[in-house]
Amino acid sequence: MNQITANTTAAVDFSFWFIIAISVVMLIGVTGAMVWFAFRYHHKRNPNPTHVPDNHLLEIVWTVIPTFIVLAMFWYGYKGFLELRRVPADAMVINVTGAMWKWTFEYDNGRKTTNLIVPKDKSVKLLLKSVDVLHSFYIPAFRVKEDVLPGKETYLWFKPQGIGVADVFCAEFCGVQHAYMITKVEVLSPEDFQKWYDQPVGGDADTNRAVLAQFSPVIDEGAKLMQTKACLSCHKLDESRLVGPGLAKLYGSKQIVVVNNQEKEVTVDDAYLRRSLLEPHVELVKGYSNLMAPVPLTEAEVTALIEYMKTLQ
Repeated sequence: MNQITANTTAAVDFSFWFIIAISVVMLIGVTGAMVWFAFRYHHKRNPNPTHVPDNHLLEIVWTVIPTFIVLAMFWYGYKGFLELRRVPADAMVINVTGAMWKWTFEYDNGRKTTNLIVPKDKSVKLLLKSVDVLHSFYIPAFRVKEDVLPGKETYLWFKPQGIGVADVFCAEFCGVQHAYMITKVEVLSPEDFQKWYDQPVGGDADTNRAVLAQFSPVIDEGAKLMQTKACLSCHKLDESRLVGPGLAKLYGSKQIVVVNNQEKEVTVDDAYLRRSLLEPHVELVKGYSNLMAPVPLTEAEVTALIEYMKTLQ
């Protein structure tokens, strides 16, 4: 994974290390003074303490210097905060929706993805909203984090620097699957991003989709649901393993599942897939953890997903 940053990284890092450095110096100074005073004025050396006269110069010094230090920390922090909130007028706007337990990104051309894909050296403004509970959108590599609130739109912005991939987390506890509300931000060159952005909506989501749509709107709907329901965050369309099993050649196969701590063999048919979609914790495929949260699905959506998975042979 390539190391990528953003324009926001330097300002936040400088403020952070500046405050850390001041804190370390103060810690050493205060601790050193405490140890010296405890030794110098121990009662064995001063059995009869004497009055120490006032020293106005010393009082002024230890008031003024910490004041300037605190003001300096405030200034650098405030300067960085302003940079985080002042969005350039030419920023590309992407709508971000947080839901238990996934992120969805929607672009101006109607494309929806579960990974955030952005161009290098282009200002990006994210409009953030939640459909259920409080979330917090966090990209550690860019040093940006913003609460995502139900009923209120918030925002953040950044300008990516470098080409590569970085993690995106939810930084606010939002339920039992909070720790798995993870996705990626992918920074592409401007040319590669434009090629991706200009593709027909849905064309790059699944290579089979354009062909399948000619024969069955139900299958096409299943392909769309794989994206909008964040299925592809945990499952791949080939046979390789991700968080969950690969979907290619899954239908009709034999699988060992664990039910009530007992192993049994099942055939992956319509009934099994329906149970797995609606109650994913009941029959766990051996070797996988119980990480899939129940996804609200209508009967029509369940049917569409099953019909689509049948085509992945």
